[in-house]
Amino acid sequence: YINTPQTILYDKSRILYGFDKARIEIRKKDFCVLVEGQMDVIMSHQAGFTNTIAVSGTALTIEHLRMIKRLTNNLVIAFDGDEAGFRASKRGIDLALSEGIEVKVAVVPFGKDPADAIKENPEVWARALNKAEHIIKFYLDFLSERKEIEETVLPYIVLLPSEIEKAHWIRETAKKLFIKEDSIWEELKKIKHVLRTEFRPQNAPKVEMSDKPRLKLLEERLSGFILWQKDSNDKELQEEMERIIKKYDWERLGREPDKTEKLVFGAELFYNEAENLKEELSKLALELEKEGIKNHLGEISENIRRLENSGEKDKLKDSLDKFYKLTKELSSLNVYDKKNKKTN
Repeated sequence: YINTPQTILYDKSRILYGFDKARIEIRKKDFCVLVEGQMDVIMSHQAGFTNTIAVSGTALTIEHLRMIKRLTNNLVIAFDGDEAGFRASKRGIDLALSEGIEVKVAVVPFGKDPADAIKENPEVWARALNKAEHIIKFYLDFLSERKEIEETVLPYIVLLPSEIEKAHWIRETAKKLFIKEDSIWEELKKIKHVLRTEFRPQNAPKVEMSDKPRLKLLEERLSGFILWQKDSNDKELQEEMERIIKKYDWERLGREPDKTEKLVFGAELFYNEAENLKEELSKLALELEKEGIKNHLGEISENIRRLENSGEKDKLKDSLDKFYKLTKELSSLNVYDKKNKKTN
């Protein structure tokens, strides 16, 4: 393999090696495996790990992540034991977490590259992928010094968009460090201030892709899908579209007249190779519903924190009831989603 240099046409910050071959499988398996080199991708695909991709001699960029996020919210990064190299990818992990992507780490057996590990025994690599751990859990287990944990783990927690997930990892970190959770909350406030400076818009990479919230992107994607397939002869697909249109407020699904052509083009681009359009539409609608609940939970969580400080007990109880009800609803949708993935 000859590493092609960057050119005007070949922009490495916008291209993922193997993405065209991996796209359908990434969507089907609902996770993407990121390896370091092109040969790792080739060997992975030959061995059946066809949801594998790589960057091409550049760090993981916001453009890469948004390509991945169109297909899945789950990213598994291969770790071959080279701690320095892995830490060099920190910026990409930061961006992934801030984009709401769940990042996991799969440790490559025997400290080899994925290509070498697969060549020796593909089953061992399959087990490593199945055992992949959340990036924060990986570092909590991997690091032993308190200072290292504070410097590495806490910034990752700050970047998590979900308040529920933040609370979970704060609890786990407090256990590891044998300190109170309140101490970590206070430390996170300081880190958040620093990260706001690092991630403010003027310092972020300039991209043409949308900076819209995920909820809005999902609404537009669903709208584009329905507009694209509105004249389909597939009876089951038509019935599913009718069900979704009744369930959601069709007028708010990003359906501005001047955007119709763009939305349809986007849907056709990303779903034209899908094996089952009805199934893809159902998944998309489910993702939208889950994202709406997550957004609502975030708002309620902020409200609960404010009410705890103000001492308004009745309003606090009402907010807690809403929070638990929505959490239960989200949990049910996640269970339903997992069952569907196993069936398919």
